Order: sequence, then structure tokens, then C-alpha cells
Amino acid sequence: MLYDFHKYQNDRRPGTVHATYLIYGVKKTSKQQNGADGDIEMTSSMPETESHGETAPLFSLSLVAEDILKGK
Repeated sequence: MLYDFHKYQNDRRPGTVHATYLIYGVKKTSKQQNGADGDIEMTSSMPETESHGETAPLFSLSLVAEDILKGK
């Protein structure tokens, strides 16, 4: 519904309604980026528990204006 409202208003009066996007996720570490296609091999055994020496995931939260997001 929000997309339809945004499109309808900007079709009537271009540039009157602007969107800001909230982008949230986990950033890849260099260890995760080594795979060429991003696939992770799955095994049938239980995953090993992480040791305390490994780093915690890095979460990222960004607010991005629609004009910056276009074409990306």
C-alpha cells in the first residue's frame, strides 16, 4: 500500500513524496567473502560450536534516501 501511495502521489505531483529506506543486516567478514559465489557447503552433522576466539557478527543499520539507492 505504501508503494502505491508513493507512486500515486508522485504521478500527480512529481517530487512531492520522498522515501527513506531502512537497511539492516549482517556485514560479511573477510573470512565469509572468500567463497567465489557465496555458497556454503552443508553437512549432515551437527555444526561445531563457535570458540570464544572467533569474532561476533557485525550488524549494520543504514538510513538511505531513495535518490541514493536508485540504480544500485
